[in-house]
Formats: sequence, C-alpha cells, structure tokens
Amino acid sequence: MNKWISIILIIMALPTLAQEEWERNDPRSMESMVFDVVGNKEITLPPAARLFEPIPPQSYQRSNPSLEYSFESFFYPAEAIALRLRPRPLASVPEEKLYGNYLRAGFGNFATPFLDFYSTNKRQKEFSYGMKLNYMNSFRGPVDEANSAQGRFNTGIFGSVYGDKITLSGEAGYIRENLHFYGYQDGTGIEPDDILQVFNRLDLKGSFKNTSAEDDFQINGKLGLKNVSNNFDAKETEIYADLQSTLEVLAEARTITDLSFSSISRDDPQFSGENRVFVSARGGLEYQLDRLRIHAILRADYLPDTLAGEKGLHLYPIAGILYQPIDNVEIKFGTSGGVQKQTYNMFSSQNLYLQEGQYVAGTILQSGLYANARISLGNYFNLSGGIEISSYKNSFYFNNDPLDQSRFEVLYDTGVVRLVNPTVTLLFNKDEKYRTSLSLDLFNYSMDVLPEAWHKPAYVLGSNSNINIVEKFRITLDAYLMGGIKAQEGVQTVELDAITDLNLGIEYFTGSRMSVFLQGKNLTGSNYQLLNNYPVRGIQVLGGMSYKF
Repeated sequence: MNKWISIILIIMALPTLAQEEWERNDPRSMESMVFDVVGNKEITLPPAARLFEPIPPQSYQRSNPSLEYSFESFFYPAEAIALRLRPRPLASVPEEKLYGNYLRAGFGNFATPFLDFYSTNKRQKEFSYGMKLNYMNSFRGPVDEANSAQGRFNTGIFGSVYGDKITLSGEAGYIRENLHFYGYQDGTGIEPDDILQVFNRLDLKGSFKNTSAEDDFQINGKLGLKNVSNNFDAKETEIYADLQSTLEVLAEARTITDLSFSSISRDDPQFSGENRVFVSARGGLEYQLDRLRIHAILRADYLPDTLAGEKGLHLYPIAGILYQPIDNVEIKFGTSGGVQKQTYNMFSSQNLYLQEGQYVAGTILQSGLYANARISLGNYFNLSGGIEISSYKNSFYFNNDPLDQSRFEVLYDTGVVRLVNPTVTLLFNKDEKYRTSLSLDLFNYSMDVLPEAWHKPAYVLGSNSNINIVEKFRITLDAYLMGGIKAQEGVQTVELDAITDLNLGIEYFTGSRMSVFLQGKNLTGSNYQLLNNYPVRGIQVLGGMSYKF
C-alpha cells in the first residue's frame, strides 16, 4: 500500500517540478541556484511486515478480444516566447607593458667591473631602433696580476624601417679589446706596457629584404665595411656585398641564387700584402615533394691567394636531401664544398695573441659529406646526431712562435687534410621550467704536411641547463670537458691537460623589473690552458643586479 501511495504522490508532484524546472531555465530569470550533490547518500527502509496471504492461482480461459483505436487531434496554443538578448562586451586584455631600457651591472674578483646596457624603442609598426653597450675589464689576471689584465668594450647602434614591400636595416658597431702577452717564462722582468696589445674593430652594415615572408620572390641584400687595427700599426679593411634571392616557380619548386663579393686590403709594417678579392656565385633549384625536400646547386668561387698554387676559379656541385618520414623524425644528408674566406680580422678574433706579420690565405673545402637525424622522443626529449666527413686544403692552425713562445703564428697544411666529426646531442625540456642539453663532439684529423692539428681538440663534451622550478629563482649550470689539444715547443710535441670547466649562475627576481644575481665561473679552480703557455683565471665570482625601465 505504501508503495502505491508513493507513486501517486510523485505523479502529483510532476507538474510542480516541471514548472520549477522551466523557471530555472527561463532566460529572463537572473536568480542563481546552488545545488548540493551528495554522492554517498544511502536510503534505508525498515523491513515491511507481511500482512497478506498469497493469492492462490486460478484457472482462466484465454480469449481474443477485439481492439479498437481512436485518435483525436490535440492542439495547444503556445504563446510566443520573447527572448531578450543583450550582447555582452568581451573583457579587454591589456597589452603587457614594455620597458625599453635594461641595465645589468656587477663586480667580481680579479678587480673586474661589469656593465650591460640595452635601449630600444617601444611598439612601433613602421620602425625600430636601439643601442647596446657592454663593458668588462679584469685589471688583474692569473700571471703577475697586471701583466695578464684583459678587457673588452663593445657598443653599437641598430635600426630598421618596415615598408609595405621592403624592410631596410642598418647597424654600426665598435669593439675595443686590450690584453697582454703573458705567456712568457716565469721570472722574466716585464712591465705591463711592454706586452700590451689593443685591437680596435669597426663594423658597418646595411641590408634590405622582403617585409612579407609569403612573397613568391624573396630577396636579401647586404653591404658592409669591416676595419681592424692594433697598437702595432697593423690594419685591415674589408668591403663586402651579398645578394641572395629565391623565386617560387611552382607550388613545389623554387630557384636559389646567391652572389657575394669581398675586397680586402691590408697594411702591416711587417707584411707587404696585396689586395685580395673574393667572388662567389651559387645557383640551383629546391624541390618539395610531400615530406621530401631536395636541392641541387652549382657553386663557383674565385680564390685570390697563391698558396699551394690554388689561385683561380673553383667549381663545386652541391646536393642535399631532407626527409621527414613522420612528424617527429627528420633525416638530412648531402654534400658540401667551397672556398672559405679568411681574414686577419677573423684570425685575430680567434687568437688574440697572434704574432705580427702573419700570412693570411683562404681555406678550400674540397669535398664534404654529411648525414644527420633528429628524433623527438615523447613530449620532453629530443635526440639529434650525425657525422661529417670533409677534405680540406690550405687549412690553418695556430702554433707557438719558436722565437717567442708567448705569441702564435699561423701554419697551413698545403696538402689534403681529412676530418671526421661525429656528434650527438640530447635535449630535455620540461615546460621551459627545466631545460638541459648534453652534447658530444669528436674530431679526428688525418694530416698531410703538418705532424698534428695544432691547438684543435680531439673531443668536446658539454652540458647546459636552465632551471626555473622555484618561483622568482633562475639557475643556470654549464659544464665542459675538452681534451686532446696538442702544441709544439721547439721540436717537441706536448699535449695539454684535459679541460674541465664548471659554471653556475643564480638569479633572484625581487619584482617584475629588478633582480640580483651571482655567477661563478671555472668553479673547479683549474688553471687550464686552451692555448699553450696561457693559463686561464681560476675561480671567478661575479655578483650584481639588473633593472629594466
């Protein structure tokens, strides 16, 4: 009986429930409703008393009654519902405030002041401009304090104008480097000014390119001037120009052209060098077919240097294939070749302790074969590796001057030098909060004329990490292991000790615009040598603050 009463009550409540449901869904209603849903609610009833006797089964006679159906049309005149729609404006997202100036300054041991300053304009569609300034000077060094002092000052201005079709850019930079030839023997009475070297480097360049990267015809042109001089009256001036272009001739194919020119004049009291003119031209075709990209190029280079009788025109066929079988795998292999321009500016940047009057000649990459692959392993890992096998002629190496072990001369292997260079890199990136890479490079030289590849490493193992797990803290950690570097002292070949270098940086952001930092370099405290007779500084500590405004 109770069961039937419950059913009747539920049926009677249905209209009321329906009315309430309609009111809740009424678009004109603004009332907020809150519901509590209890997932573990249990309803229990006491056992019912059995107050009846079972009805005994009765016999019946099956009948086939006739069934009649009648249908009556039913019409309900529903009133039209007037919907009142009011557009709601989207909340405006304020643009992030930009700061055009950045200052970073500090001080470290070895009497080392440090300054970084950058200044740029803010949001502008038509143009951009800015300037930079960097200064670091260690007034003491690892050998006889002031006798191994070293500093660098770098400043420049830059700017771009964005047109509808073409973007124009310009840049002017100046670098001043001061150092001392401190690779002398111990106990030598030398004053700092007697071994001082100063380089002044000027770099001016302008360029133009397409504003839109979607144009079928892309062009990129550069024109510049480089000048270097030192306090020994050695000078070199280079004027260069380069013009690159691509033209999409089909949906799957485009042409590639590149023309470059360089004129180099040198004025050195200890070396009478002639003007050198390099000319290089490339032309070819690139074809894209689904996941396969192929390029074929013919390169023509003119070498002005007479070393080993290689002056003249050189031709190199170049080809390459890039294949992507699936989204997370990329495979590349191909050939390379060409004349590599060398200048006194480049040599003195790689080795600041050059002896004056060094002969400069270009290097010829006679042939190169490369193959490498990149694989994405899940969401966080990326593995890449490959191998390059190259043959060089007139390749250059630095070695101690036999008459002055504190300075270096440039030696050339005029035969064919073969280099085998396998490499592998593993990258881990977790939401940019933890990013680390581990790479290994091996170098195997097969020399022809020279006995060794002087001051070239046999292996380089490196690791770089950026950690941003803790809020307001950023940690950087770098570690390097390098070895197999050989040098010549007189007629004796020596192998420099393996290099271990560990660097750690910690930066704490006190707010959105200011931070304090502490850096430690060469934390192993090893006075290792990248160049023979030139030990580096031991543990270096630098601290300071940064501010943007």
